[in-house]
Amino acid sequence: MQTAEGALNETTNILQRMRELTVQAGNETLNVQDRESLQGEMNQLMSELDRINEATNFNNKKVFSQHETVSLKQSYANGGELNNYKVNYAENEDLTPILGTTPDADSRREFALGYLKGGWLQESERMIEEHFGLFGSGQTVNVDFIDGGDAPGGSLAFVSGNAADPSGPFRMHIDLSDFDDTNAPDGGNPNMFSDRIIAHEMVHVAQFSNGILLTGTDEWFNEGTAEFLVGAADTRMSGLAAANYNDGANALTNAFNTSGGGGIDYEEAYIAVAFMHQEVINNGGQGIQDILNDMAGGTSLNDAVGARTAHADLGDFKLHFQTIGVGDTFAALLKNHSVSTGDTGSIAGSFFGGSTLDARAVVANEELSTEDKKGGQKVDFHIGANTDDSLGMYVGSFNVDAMGLRNVDLTDHSRVDFALYGLDDALNYVSDMRADLGAMQNRLTSTVNSLQVNVENTSASRSRIMDADFASETLSLSKAQIIQQASTSMLAQANVQPQLALALLN
Repeated sequence: MQTAEGALNETTNILQRMRELTVQAGNETLNVQDRESLQGEMNQLMSELDRINEATNFNNKKVFSQHETVSLKQSYANGGELNNYKVNYAENEDLTPILGTTPDADSRREFALGYLKGGWLQESERMIEEHFGLFGSGQTVNVDFIDGGDAPGGSLAFVSGNAADPSGPFRMHIDLSDFDDTNAPDGGNPNMFSDRIIAHEMVHVAQFSNGILLTGTDEWFNEGTAEFLVGAADTRMSGLAAANYNDGANALTNAFNTSGGGGIDYEEAYIAVAFMHQEVINNGGQGIQDILNDMAGGTSLNDAVGARTAHADLGDFKLHFQTIGVGDTFAALLKNHSVSTGDTGSIAGSFFGGSTLDARAVVANEELSTEDKKGGQKVDFHIGANTDDSLGMYVGSFNVDAMGLRNVDLTDHSRVDFALYGLDDALNYVSDMRADLGAMQNRLTSTVNSLQVNVENTSASRSRIMDADFASETLSLSKAQIIQQASTSMLAQANVQPQLALALLN
């Protein structure tokens, strides 16, 4: 452990120097040569981190794990950017309340900003590309924050743009009054985690950027598609039992639940799009991805439905969905599955052939966790005389890949913030491990002291036992000697009597 502590001390020094270089790179007065020089030193420091992790050993045994696990939250130190969009964050924008003021608006903004950069947007883009087949082409997305624009519980977030201009830019507005800075890394509350809201809005960005809104699609389709990415069977449908889905004849015109509320249209839209997805699959296609790709190519929703499903057109699809025993039955199955499994009913979930994804798992956010990263190598210490007297601890990996720093790039000024965030995480990670090592060393010191007391007490006990044994043996020896001497005396007397008799006879 002392060997590991020494290596981690130097690792901390290197990370601190890397952070200093990154701060310098944040200065816009630097020219290209200056940035390249900083990157050159950064590369050397990263190589040294890898060498320390690889070469540190004790008794010819490597001290650190050689795993290269990277958490999603740290991955944005590798750039933090989207693959096919450019994102601008209004980090210093003044909050102008329209209705009410959120007392902790600043902390909420920092929380949202950190996770927007740290995985929410990246994971949303990945899901849209994988399941919808929609890709951006370098459009700009401007993210800004408002404070209580419509009071808590109103519009959580929304995307604005020119539907006639897929080249953008687009603007994503986030209402801080609805973005609670708790429940990291998902944010918000279980009824609607913040990462699911962002994923929903990113679908609208993809619809804008792929020209899907140019075809004049119905709002129910646009919103239902956005809900379908992350599922809504556990939220929009959460207040209803399967038996309530018995009004399929009015599925797209009236609510399943006549109690009213803001979730009615979204609920219907989600079920209708999920049903359309299944209809495309039943017709030999890949699902809603086929419809969206056709629309991105300029085909109307009406024609895409006619080409990809067994229905003549969108109107025929609606009539089929509204038939008693069709749409309502599908909704009931979707609801029952969500209740029994916890699945949200997303396109990637178990109802549609994927893994079971609950409210937290449907958007894959992994908060930085040293426990997750220490699983590569366990060291056991035997600290007693018995077989189960052992003490174990995990030692993680500290190479550049494990700390998510492989692609730190100081030549690009726009990536400096991401690098700083990743370096701070890496420093916290190393500090946590050093704290664990220090605590373990203190514990072992106490263990050694305890064992020393046990040794002293055991030795004293053995000495007393030996003393007792010596006294017992001495007593036995004395007794044997007395008996022997008595026997000798008796024999001597027995020998004298015959001799006296012989003397008298003589």
